[in-house]
Amino acid sequence: MNSKMHIIYIVLSDLFSLTLAFFLAFWLRIRSGIFSPSAVSLSEHIPLFILSLILMILVFVSLKLYKEKRSYFDSREFYLIFKGLTFIFLILAFVIFIFKLFIYSRLIILFYYILSILFISFLRILFRKKKHIKKNILILGRNKIGELVHKNIKEHPELSYNFIGFVDDKTNAIGKIKNIPSLIQKHNISTIFITLEPDKQIMDLITSSPSIEFRIIPNVVDLLAEPLNFDEFRGIPTASIPPSLQKNTYLYFKRLFDIIVSLFLIILSSPLF
Repeated sequence: MNSKMHIIYIVLSDLFSLTLAFFLAFWLRIRSGIFSPSAVSLSEHIPLFILSLILMILVFVSLKLYKEKRSYFDSREFYLIFKGLTFIFLILAFVIFIFKLFIYSRLIILFYYILSILFISFLRILFRKKKHIKKNILILGRNKIGELVHKNIKEHPELSYNFIGFVDDKTNAIGKIKNIPSLIQKHNISTIFITLEPDKQIMDLITSSPSIEFRIIPNVVDLLAEPLNFDEFRGIPTASIPPSLQKNTYLYFKRLFDIIVSLFLIILSSPLF
């Protein structure tokens, strides 16, 4: 499975999870017999359901939940799913309050929210356990840090990194820095770990390789003007430069999130659910 198909499967899995959560939430409230009878109809909730599907794609893209991952489902991914879905359901609550277009059930919305978190997380866990995509990597710099990265790659196959070799101008390696473009082509490299202080040659390599993800040790990131994604690689702090060096929509999303939450708190005393 290539990376594009991997992302498509994750998107379809999330859409299926949200759909299943919606219809199960409706069944639990209206058809299961557990709760008192209600005049709420399924058709009245369909526009809200369609809006939630659209919002999920937009919000999850903003949170980079459709960026290809090599590791198993982890607490950070669960937190992002929880954060994204909470934001989405705050928007839905706001829409319901402002427009009041139909009679809605607070329990359906609540069940829909909880089940969405559970189903999306569960299917992502199953998918990641079933399939991993091997990514060919190089380590730029055969030094103590580079050896540590290599050691962790070997000890943690669940990361699905395929180590090709070290690149270094001063020590024994599969090539020198000037050979990296040809190594990228030859071995279909996706990621390069940089453990050296970047000079002009390395900076030129970064800016001329838009399809490669560079993972850099933080003490050198102040030389870069582009936005970075700070994380860690098995306990080793790194800063990632995403492919294409494009600015993401995180700041816009954060601002929108603040606005929606503020509006929600203002109207909290009203019967939203």
